[in-house]
Amino acid sequence: ADTNTTQQNLELLQDDTNNIYSPLLDQSLTNASSSSPPSSSSSMPPMSTPSPLLNSSMNMYNIVDQTTMYNPAIHLPNKPNFNDPSKNYEPSTPLGEELFKYIAVVGSPITVAEYMARCLRDESFGYYTNPPKSTDLDTLDDSEEEEEDDDDVSFDDNDNSNSNSQVEEEGGRGHRLIGQAGDFTTAPEISQIFGECLTIWLLTQYEALNRPSKVQLVELGPGRGTLMCDILRSASGIKGVGEDFIRALSGDGRGDGKSRNQTHGVHFVEVSESLRLTQREALESLLAQKKNSWSTGLNFKQWETKKEKEKRLEGIMKKIHEEKSLGKDVDDELLRQIITEQEKDLQGRAGVYGESGTNDSIPIHWHDTFDAVPFQSSSSSSETVPTFIICQEFFDALPVHVFQKTDDGWKERLVDVAIDEDEEDSDYGSGGDSHNGRTTDGKSNRVQVRMIDGTTASVLAPTPTASPRNEAQTGENNGVQKKKSRFRFVLSPDSTPAMKSLLRIDNNSTTTLPPELDAAPSGTVMEVSPEALSLVQDIALRIDECQGAALIIDYGNEGSRDTLRAFQKHEQVDVLSSPGNVDITADVDFSAMKNAVNKDMKELRKTYEDADEEGRQKDNRSGKGDMPEAFGPQTQGQFLASMGAVERTIQLIEDDNTTDEQAEDLCTALERLVSTEEMGERFKVMAIARKKDGIFPPPGF
Repeated sequence: ADTNTTQQNLELLQDDTNNIYSPLLDQSLTNASSSSPPSSSSSMPPMSTPSPLLNSSMNMYNIVDQTTMYNPAIHLPNKPNFNDPSKNYEPSTPLGEELFKYIAVVGSPITVAEYMARCLRDESFGYYTNPPKSTDLDTLDDSEEEEEDDDDVSFDDNDNSNSNSQVEEEGGRGHRLIGQAGDFTTAPEISQIFGECLTIWLLTQYEALNRPSKVQLVELGPGRGTLMCDILRSASGIKGVGEDFIRALSGDGRGDGKSRNQTHGVHFVEVSESLRLTQREALESLLAQKKNSWSTGLNFKQWETKKEKEKRLEGIMKKIHEEKSLGKDVDDELLRQIITEQEKDLQGRAGVYGESGTNDSIPIHWHDTFDAVPFQSSSSSSETVPTFIICQEFFDALPVHVFQKTDDGWKERLVDVAIDEDEEDSDYGSGGDSHNGRTTDGKSNRVQVRMIDGTTASVLAPTPTASPRNEAQTGENNGVQKKKSRFRFVLSPDSTPAMKSLLRIDNNSTTTLPPELDAAPSGTVMEVSPEALSLVQDIALRIDECQGAALIIDYGNEGSRDTLRAFQKHEQVDVLSSPGNVDITADVDFSAMKNAVNKDMKELRKTYEDADEEGRQKDNRSGKGDMPEAFGPQTQGQFLASMGAVERTIQLIEDDNTTDEQAEDLCTALERLVSTEEMGERFKVMAIARKKDGIFPPPGF
């Protein structure tokens, strides 16, 4: 999908100070062994050509499909016979075939970040962009006999039409990823109390701004839409500030119901069209439930489908050729004019549900990236529209580069095609997860979770249990031999662009190694996500421009270690298994993100101060004013408790309409959310906001 490339992110970080790595390394959690796993770099081709993801967005891969150049006679002729049953390799996937051919043609491994990005967001075969069908999943494990109840439902991944009839026919596909029938469960799916606590926090920030008449609510990675539904439902039930917040989302009745570029309202950042359908259904269901008590409707803005984007781009290219045939020069101004004309065709496309598209309706928008979310600040308009941003389990899915300290210095972990020599059991043999210090021991980490829809999911509690090996890595599960991945991890033979840009390490240079990295023992592993650091800085800049606040909730640590892992049907699996069909995730490094925000805001404050002194400041911002800061991280358990989670649970239990079974479910859900043995300690919360009166941090921090 439309995302910033790694190279663009690296360039953003290139000008940072040399201590960018300082908060990334959590030496207390490395559990480094005395000797590092053997490198397979000796079997790798020389890395004379950098990964295409390290080039600009208009690289050769975007222009020419290099996989079409694959020739088995000349590319990896000595590869294993993956179809030989005695080799015990897993079945291929469409994305796996693409990656295999690409690595073969390029002649070098790819970074873990590129592998992760392709697996999760590949336009044709990505886990989020094109969720696997149940029939696809049934072919991945020959030993599995259970089938989902709705396996007979078929979805056409190539049908990108976005009509109401398609919504009714498909019913969305969010259940393929999240919940009992999916691969993971998120906090909003466990209890409404989670969303209600976030609503309380949002309303305190809204109140601190004196209840502006227009606001924008942005959610990155909204999943099935459950969290947004809980926020809108609970806010509408709070008299005064909550009702004002809902009115502000609708623009206080002063918005243009037809504009696609409305700033106020709800804005989802979601790359998956199928999940967009699921989110829309959830909001439609909420509105149907509240139709007798709500005075506000929902105005769904039709998004541009993949086919429509392709058609629009074809139209742009056709127009360019026409202009060139007339002898005109194709410059930036002409391109801008052509694109503007194309956008006019989209202005009136608004699917309305509720109050007939009146100005009392809350606009609901979808965007591919955060950059695409419109904003309105005092520097560009007479009126500022504050933005409130929620990122719940979003950053853990952003690609990470993985680096490892060896006896020969730091190396980058890469992804290569498996070879016969790797069939011996070794740390890098099948690309296993032995380095992340986690276990899938069903007895110690298995948790039964009752979700809002009444179903029960057996999930793996993400607790950092030390385990040198696990079934995902050894390939065994209750004595059953697991299929091996067609890919493997290897170490770079030399410094990579990511090592030079992110860690300031160049093994070919005489530059002294930074002390933190030099002192790390052999076997230490670091994960760095330049996309996460760039995005969190963009969020802080948006809040500086427009006022507002952001809340980031995710599992992670203060510091970096080896946490990359994959899940399928709530089971931990090999990271390199079934590309495109499993969820790949890594712990969020909250220290790095907090450092990126606060350092960036400090530099911006200095810029404002210089502008004040020179009289160049043209808007109401000033170096003397309060700048947004990153607060936390706070544990999820402590944060929810400070927002009244316990008191709210007691209130619901004591309600006369609550049954004994419902009361038990409420207690179980609360324990799951706040207990230190479960999500309460493992998940962290970070806020980006201004101090109240320049003194008091936001609630919960």
